[in-house]
Amino acid sequence: MAYAYLLGMYLGDGWVGRIARSWTLKVTLDASYAGIVRECVAAMAAVAPRRVTALLRSEGSTVVLGSCGSGWPCLFPQHGPGKKHERKIELLDWQCSITRQYTPEFIRGLIHSDGSRCINRFSMKLPSGRVGRYAYPRNISVSHRDSVALLDSFVGPKT
Repeated sequence: MAYAYLLGMYLGDGWVGRIARSWTLKVTLDASYAGIVRECVAAMAAVAPRRVTALLRSEGSTVVLGSCGSGWPCLFPQHGPGKKHERKIELLDWQCSITRQYTPEFIRGLIHSDGSRCINRFSMKLPSGRVGRYAYPRNISVSHRDSVALLDSFVGPKT
């Protein structure tokens, strides 16, 4: 569901604010991940079918997606003055219900907005005495191969 993904994006890199007589939802993303930008645009348009604008910042590495509409404060009641990380953020019951039903989409939005993907490299001494060297992708701080594979099944690589 598009809302679950967009909620994850909003909680990571989004904000809702008043501009003139309307409200706007803005999500700031890394411009080098065109696939994530496209997915966020599609989610914004699906949740509130209005025009979605994309503003490429002057340095070219950041894109700010925006959509105006009176419904954004109702869809993201966590909005408010100040920085999100400095105030209490709680999901309402109806949002919890959606995130339980669409957990992969919600997690995908969270990771796409504020997650990182790197290569986990490690060495270990094997019973034979040989030192084995391993490398595999890691999402956030998840490092067990099976757990990463589970996340990859619905998050996928950042593109």
